Amino acid sequence: MDVIQLLITIVVVTILVTIVLAVVTYVAYKLRLAREPSALDRPVDGPRYFVRYDPPGPEAAHADEAAPAGAAPEPAVEAASTPTVAASRPEGHAT
Repeated sequence: MDVIQLLITIVVVTILVTIVLAVVTYVAYKLRLAREPSALDRPVDGPRYFVRYDPPGPEAAHADEAAPAGAAPEPAVEAASTPTVAASRPEGHAT
């Protein structure tokens, strides 16, 4: 089989598979529309699938800013706890 014939075969098969997938997708879409409940069957009191998220109020968001005036600040992370680049080099090697 020639290289050109192989490429033509690959292109034709790709086109046919794309058309078949398009038809299958369309049929699945139509079946899904047929299964969808009518407007009379849907709940009127709220959304069917999602629940509205109510974030906490502004007093909960600013609780960390309202620290007492005499409170000590949180301790900082020690710089010595993380190794530096110079400390990780073997001895005798300069930068």
